[in-house]
Amino acid sequence: MTCLQKPFKFSTVLSSLLLAASLLSLQGCVPIGQTPQSKALNAFDPEALKKEQEEHKKAVDQLFANARAAGKAIVVTTTASLDTLQFDFKNNDSAAEFAKLRSANVLWRNAANPDQALNVGYDTDINRDPKGSYFQNGFGRAIYKIYLVDPGHYSLDTITYNLPRIPPNEPLGEPPIYPSSLGFAILSPFKLDEFDHGQAWHDATYESTTHHESVCIQVMMPENRCISWGDSSYNVEQQTSNAGWRDTTEKREVRGRAVSITLNRPFATFDVAAGEAIMIDGFYPEPPSSGLKPGSCQQATDTSMRCELSETKLAKIPAKVADFNQSVHPAQYGLPGVAAALVGIVYRPVSIMAKKTSASSQWGQSYVLKEK
Repeated sequence: MTCLQKPFKFSTVLSSLLLAASLLSLQGCVPIGQTPQSKALNAFDPEALKKEQEEHKKAVDQLFANARAAGKAIVVTTTASLDTLQFDFKNNDSAAEFAKLRSANVLWRNAANPDQALNVGYDTDINRDPKGSYFQNGFGRAIYKIYLVDPGHYSLDTITYNLPRIPPNEPLGEPPIYPSSLGFAILSPFKLDEFDHGQAWHDATYESTTHHESVCIQVMMPENRCISWGDSSYNVEQQTSNAGWRDTTEKREVRGRAVSITLNRPFATFDVAAGEAIMIDGFYPEPPSSGLKPGSCQQATDTSMRCELSETKLAKIPAKVADFNQSVHPAQYGLPGVAAALVGIVYRPVSIMAKKTSASSQWGQSYVLKEK
């Protein structure tokens, strides 16, 4: 699966050209996704839509072709591919597990410009997040995500995930509550729809139809001739459905806990220079990935709580240039500029401040960062 995010503005001319491409989304580099304007256009003129899509595609390809020379950098990193797992979406337990794993993201932030960041997760593309990836390609148990960024020093300092069916609140702690040196978690409520599937007995149904006809109500004798007519009606009942058991679906709303982790010291860091194209190992926060200090929670807003962290764990998902090169190549989908921009990409180890744990998750080696 391949996705495109909002482009950076290299120049006034280029930015105006690329503004129309900002909501472009590709699946496996193709086909082009539709903007709201495109969807409206599609209803009236499919040929105009096709032309618009091709223009977007060319603009994005040119963006990547010029990016490294314009002083930007390309970063490719990994996250967990949930497509390798089996889920039964008619089963609420399985659907809740998917929703939990799908929500898990990590954020790498630029030290010089905190607004410049890479939000890395299963769903972090332009359709959902302006800090998401431009493209992504799956290979095995990893998704490789492609970002255009400002050069600089990046730190993994934010983790987010949702916990369906978990109450949003923790017990309030007794003051004084001291901040953790590691960081804190914000707990907020969110809602999730679940669907109960079953069967219900339905009786047979019938439909009654009224028929009308003219009848003789007075006869002249001895000719036996009708001299007066009237209207007569009668009902005919027909079965329209058989009795039996039928499938039913009922929707209900359940609450859950949205967790946003802010670290006071980075879990990991990397550096990238202008004009570079690098690949780094990714990290995945298999929820729940963080521990809360007992008795440390307090009301932060009317609907959210702040709790101090005792530790946080992430699984490292190794990135390999050879695996990435075996995934779908952009040139196959008419994006030679993107393909050229990725030529010569090199693997760069990240600096990990966390410690290895004795256990590994299903995604890779587990690391833990604890309060000092």
